[in-house]
Amino acid sequence: MRPTRRMVLWVWVGVVSVASLVVLFIAVQQPGSPIRATSIALGSWFPAAITLLGALIAVRQPKNRIAWLLIGIGFAVLVEYFLQLFLASEPVSPSSLDLAAIVLVHIALPFAIYLMFLIAFWFPSGRFFTRRQAWAAWPGAIMLSTQFLVTILTKEIGPPYPSEA
Repeated sequence: MRPTRRMVLWVWVGVVSVASLVVLFIAVQQPGSPIRATSIALGSWFPAAITLLGALIAVRQPKNRIAWLLIGIGFAVLVEYFLQLFLASEPVSPSSLDLAAIVLVHIALPFAIYLMFLIAFWFPSGRFFTRRQAWAAWPGAIMLSTQFLVTILTKEIGPPYPSEA
């Protein structure tokens, strides 16, 4: 890996780590649902840890697909946490930014789960062992696309985790 790419990768790890700390700080300070805030605070270390693991693998083996999947999982989970915190206060009339956040929060976690699904098929070599495994990955991609379309086309759309009364 070239030194500039390596530096960009470590800067990305730093950005995700700082963002994870920001998520932790906001989740602890936020009034409202203590259950959701506690779960986000306890899981805020995950994006930084999984991104660091992916970066450590990518620095040694830049063509390893699993490393890049781990970095993608860290990013998707971080986006999920930020959007959950953003949507914690439910406005009376949602703006277009709120609607975009609602759509993205319904996509980020299924995307991370699909990447984990791919890791299960690609581990340890970074590619499918047989053609059957490659065909087995298609249902996950179809389910992810269906989740996206259902979220977009649903008549009534709202936060995935409504606040407790």
